[in-house]
Amino acid sequence: ADLLYSLYKVLKKLGPFSNEELRIFLSDARKITNSRDTASHNDISSSPVENGMDESGNNLRWTTFGVCGSKKGEFSEPTGIVVDRESRIVVADTFNDRLQRIAPDFGNIEIMGKSGSGAGEFRVPRGLAIDAKGNLGVADTGNHRIQVWHFNTTSWVVKGQKGSLLAELNVPRGLAFDRRNNIWVADSNNHRIQIFASVTQACTVIGKLGIRPGEFRGPRGLTFDSRGNVWVADTENNRIQKYDISTKAWRAFGCLGQK
Repeated sequence: ADLLYSLYKVLKKLGPFSNEELRIFLSDARKITNSRDTASHNDISSSPVENGMDESGNNLRWTTFGVCGSKKGEFSEPTGIVVDRESRIVVADTFNDRLQRIAPDFGNIEIMGKSGSGAGEFRVPRGLAIDAKGNLGVADTGNHRIQVWHFNTTSWVVKGQKGSLLAELNVPRGLAFDRRNNIWVADSNNHRIQIFASVTQACTVIGKLGIRPGEFRGPRGLTFDSRGNVWVADTENNRIQKYDISTKAWRAFGCLGQK
């Protein structure tokens, strides 16, 4: 990771390169470095590993699955993961530009999508979310949009396009559904949150670039708690923020540090 970050800084100085060109350069570099390590991680079956203890002193038992690659059951820097209502594990297989859906017993694996810009196609997908009806939301980051897979119709609906206006997105990385199945999106490079209505075409913008509560710098992840409050990973401000639905106010927590 340190080597790739150093390469990224060098490429930025040698530029100008577009974000897509930088992605291709770094993707190729990852393939080279990952291939070096694949020999020691060549078992694609699930394997339980004990690592650490819980609060009661019991051993934690982890199950690992997958290796670096592009075949079924192989991954290239998976970023998002969610469990659907049938207990299948859906993974954003980010640099393979696809999703993989895995049965609870690891016995069946489905590939969803491929590299592209059509409906049901992806470029560097990252965040995933499931709504109350079982529909799957995807932050199709490299295509600057989100996609929703409707459980009943098995069809994809695309929302957003590249830009900075209302209902436009710039490198969306995370998303979550609220209680009404509206889609909240971390519009990362526009430094804001956007809410796409579930039924209508309405869209609402929350926040702007800044450091005050309710302002953001490169937000990435977000989620809802049991009371319906929204929590946002305000990544480049090195903090998290909470929107309280009862007070309609934002509150920031944390700062840069290791404590």
